[in-house]
Amino acid sequence: MILFGLGMSNYSFEVISGIKYNKLMSDSSSKISISHILFTFLSLGLIAFGGPTAHLSLFKKEFVDKFKWLTTNEYVSLISLCQILPGPTSSQVGFSIGYIKRGWLGAFAAWLGFTFPAFCIVVFLGFGILSAEKGFLNGVALGVSAVVVPIVAQAVLSMTMSFCKTFTTLLIAFSSFVLVLLFPSPGFQVLVILLSGLFGLMFLEPSQKEPSLLNFKVNQSFFSIVALFGFFVFLALSFFPVEGFLISIFSGFYRAGALVFGGGHVVLPFLKSFFVDGNFVSLDEFLTGYGLVQAIPGPLFAISGYLGMLLGEDYSKGPQVLIALFALISIFLPTFLIIPGCLHIWHILQRNIIFFKMGKGVNAGVVGLLLANFINPILFNMVQEMGSLFLIIISSLLLFVSRLPTWSIVILMGLIGFLLSITNLI
Repeated sequence: MILFGLGMSNYSFEVISGIKYNKLMSDSSSKISISHILFTFLSLGLIAFGGPTAHLSLFKKEFVDKFKWLTTNEYVSLISLCQILPGPTSSQVGFSIGYIKRGWLGAFAAWLGFTFPAFCIVVFLGFGILSAEKGFLNGVALGVSAVVVPIVAQAVLSMTMSFCKTFTTLLIAFSSFVLVLLFPSPGFQVLVILLSGLFGLMFLEPSQKEPSLLNFKVNQSFFSIVALFGFFVFLALSFFPVEGFLISIFSGFYRAGALVFGGGHVVLPFLKSFFVDGNFVSLDEFLTGYGLVQAIPGPLFAISGYLGMLLGEDYSKGPQVLIALFALISIFLPTFLIIPGCLHIWHILQRNIIFFKMGKGVNAGVVGLLLANFINPILFNMVQEMGSLFLIIISSLLLFVSRLPTWSIVILMGLIGFLLSITNLI
């Protein structure tokens, strides 16, 4: 199918995908090949360390400054869209760029290129963890898990500064924090997000600088509207209690991908509430995986591949790599479904201040949601032993004081944890 798409003319491809570009798009940009998109994003996926903010900086250098596929205003507008939609911001921006340039195939090529390196690494790590002696891994896992505490603390602080700049947004975040701390069930977390959006609509004042108009327009496509409808159908179905191993995996990962507002770090409470609280994986295994994905390039959502490897071992329902791939596709499927349809109507939504007010309320609410999950279970479970507390202090000093990149701190803490374990100090 990809080869067929590569052989089509520009005009016929646009007819099939239902996409056209306005006069602001240069003629050269419409000639971008699928292979060019794929290998460009693959090269970025190999070096995309540092999380979503660093990813977006890489994208700007590559697609705005170097290739000039988008203007600065167009790129900023895409970031705005992806920040107020559920899902991983940087992956969605990359997906959107591919979709704008070459439709569905371009979007898939962008996602595949950016995500494939991270997926291969987590599968390799998963094989190593499953085949190695558990005693050997105890110290490494403890050291890697300790990095999660300052990383999430840093994310909470950064999101608070970005999303809670007024008294009202701070109040929404605090209310969300208290409610989730008192009622930590997964269903209640979804309710808190909805209430945050409602309070944002009721009490937040619109800014004079918003909304700005989009510089390009992607015309409506039948398939994109169907996909947008499918996003809500799958989300509703994910809450139905249906038996089955693969259905459970799909429900957990799809729900996490569809309800994550505010960045990749917010996926932590949703995955934890389903897979840890549901006794699919242990908290230690989950935190180890979350620490490991900080040390690799690409999206944080790659943790789904790691968890898929663990789930494949425990349930023996098929080859572990296929289970990992199924988990990865499940968590990214909401992005595939929601982005094309929203791109088609984004120029209309930007003029609707109600949409922005609800989005700001939701962003403030997820700050409280992430803070509550940082307190319980992460902090409560990690500070119960002196050895863990010692590792948390070391990792916090390295993250907040040193200028070392996060991935190197994760590797270093894994080594420190291993050395302390073989000397029986932890």
